[in-house]
Amino acid sequence: MTSFLIASSPLLGHVSPCLTIGAELTRRGHQVRFLTGTRHKERVEAAGVRFLPLPPGADFDDRDMRSAFPQVAELTGIKGLSAAVLEVFSKPIDAQYEAMTAALEAEKTDVILTEMLFAGVYPLTLLPREERPRIGILGISPLTLKAPGLPPYGMGLLPATNTAERVRNATLRVLARAVVLRPAQKYLSRAMRRLVGKRLPCSFFEMPGLGDALFHLGTQGFEYPRPSARTEIIYMGPLPSKSIGGTRPDWAPDLEGRTVVHVTQGTVANADLSALIIPTVAALADSDELVVVSGGGRPEAEVEAAIVDALGAVPANVRIGSYIDYDWLFPQVDILVTNGGYGGVNLALRHGVPLVIAGDTEDKPEVAARVHWSGAGLKMSSASPSREEIGEAIATLRREDSYRAKAASIGAEIEAAPGFDAIEDFAARPALQVARAG
Repeated sequence: MTSFLIASSPLLGHVSPCLTIGAELTRRGHQVRFLTGTRHKERVEAAGVRFLPLPPGADFDDRDMRSAFPQVAELTGIKGLSAAVLEVFSKPIDAQYEAMTAALEAEKTDVILTEMLFAGVYPLTLLPREERPRIGILGISPLTLKAPGLPPYGMGLLPATNTAERVRNATLRVLARAVVLRPAQKYLSRAMRRLVGKRLPCSFFEMPGLGDALFHLGTQGFEYPRPSARTEIIYMGPLPSKSIGGTRPDWAPDLEGRTVVHVTQGTVANADLSALIIPTVAALADSDELVVVSGGGRPEAEVEAAIVDALGAVPANVRIGSYIDYDWLFPQVDILVTNGGYGGVNLALRHGVPLVIAGDTEDKPEVAARVHWSGAGLKMSSASPSREEIGEAIATLRREDSYRAKAASIGAEIEAAPGFDAIEDFAARPALQVARAG
């Protein structure tokens, strides 16, 4: 039996994959403690995992980010990104580190696992290996580590293919560190010296490479090559899907024998359905495809009312659900139209479903860029494409088999990925085998 300490910032999208891992490790007989925000206490304990609360300096309610971080709420663009990196993900480092060290002192711990933006783990990575447990970082979004020819993370640009693009990407990396990441970089550098007396050896988005291994919740075929990464990258694959609150609707039999297009704006960016859902419904209103709409938690009546307001009526080929059982739905889906949530995109790829993708918030530009780069789908030119653009993209995916073939290839890679076994193998390695590369 191995003793694990798992830690996550209190953002639901960060907690969920970490808790899935914690629950599975617990089921396999390991001792697991989970350090995160107090609002997630019941979820953690319901999964059979021991809960440890973050202190007030690192805890917040992610359902009301405006109140939790008023200094970020009104900022957009580069200023907004810079402020979020500093306030949300960097300034909690002291309180996070304090909680982690207290947990380590309280009980013997063999392995620490944290999501990639939990800053409090990184001071520990700078200590000699014999003075700390082995540390695995969980890559819950597209990889942020740099490599020759890659643009800075967050812009959704593609790897360079010629000299001009290499120069552009290198220049943008310098500007990102000097402008966007500079406040966070200064804060974290001072924190490292204050907490462990060490120099921070890399930029903010390179920190996930400071652990003994980076467990990426994706596959190599859906990631840009990184031939000389700072640490070992273990492509453990996307986690198995969990249909949280999803149901199998009464209209389930309607999908039999039909070409099914599923459209979703996820659970966060779904306030304005005119961004993607309504133009997709409009684009396919007179087609023979069956359009399955997920409200991402919004009531079916609200989604239906928004479609009626925009189009006058809900087309006969549209079916609506608030939450839908994805384990049931995706084996029947032919095309996914999405704003780019990483989990949903990987679920589509698991089933070999090609994508039309449009999104410009959180990590969605990076997800969209990888869909384009991998050949598994089409990236829209904006987050709110027209009905004509969506209709043309769907027609292209139906007409050209290469997109479906590439999605199927990545799906086969997902099925072959080691999953949870990779973490157990890492925990069982002799100490010398977890030394950091490079």
